[in-house]
Amino acid sequence: FNLYWEVKNAKSVFISNIGKVDPKGNIEKNIVKTPYKIIAENDIGKEELSLDITILPLTKISEFRSKNQKIEHGKETQLVWNIENAEKAELHYSGNVEIVSLRDEKIISPTEHTNYKLIVTALDGVTKEEKEITVQVFKRVKIKSFVSDLEFLIESTPIKLSWDIENANKIIIEDNFGVQTDVTSEKYLEVTTKRNTRFFEIIASDPLGNTLRKRIDVNVDELPRITINLPKLELPNLDLSLGEKVLEETSFDFAFKEAKKKHKRFISFKKLVKHLYDR
Repeated sequence: FNLYWEVKNAKSVFISNIGKVDPKGNIEKNIVKTPYKIIAENDIGKEELSLDITILPLTKISEFRSKNQKIEHGKETQLVWNIENAEKAELHYSGNVEIVSLRDEKIISPTEHTNYKLIVTALDGVTKEEKEITVQVFKRVKIKSFVSDLEFLIESTPIKLSWDIENANKIIIEDNFGVQTDVTSEKYLEVTTKRNTRFFEIIASDPLGNTLRKRIDVNVDELPRITINLPKLELPNLDLSLGEKVLEETSFDFAFKEAKKKHKRFISFKKLVKHLYDR
């Protein structure tokens, strides 16, 4: 604690348990030795003043909690508190103020998120201490509808899934392949079906841990598949040999030069072969 003093018109000032001090000052003390007596003197005389100090135990809110931080709408829970060394305690909530005992419980059934504040006055009648908690109220999740814009479709056709769900903080759509899509912040989902798509399931959860599911079965028709089997085609065997006699007596290059003398600049392969045989 801090001890303050101020003395006027004094030549010397003395405080018991401290000693000689200035006419004005303050000092911090950890140990209380009462009473404290201040003595001020001048040429005319002496004045004394005693100060008794009472150290009060520290006020403490050792417990203030709700047995359930989250409750379902229409349900109830309990506030619990325990206060030490206080003059009085007040419970504030929704514009209400209640004087409560230092240790007690209270059954509550709020219809919306509500703050509860415990304000405690210390034994000195001045010092305040407070603690606040919030009890959250949620309604149970409800799936009102889950529909598809198409009942019968062909594979690779896009469909639109839509839903009407209340009081959910998470919404997921899962297909029969196990693929999940988070649609918590969406109002609909467009998906393209596959040949073996069978169903879509919507999964909705609330902050209290309740989960509901609803499934849509889909009928996907396969596209027609045409298989064409082509017969095996065998290429004819062409014998382009020029004969043993021709190959022995002349070369192909020589025959080509001979043929070009009798024909045009460009000669076909057919004419070249004919020329070789004619020789």
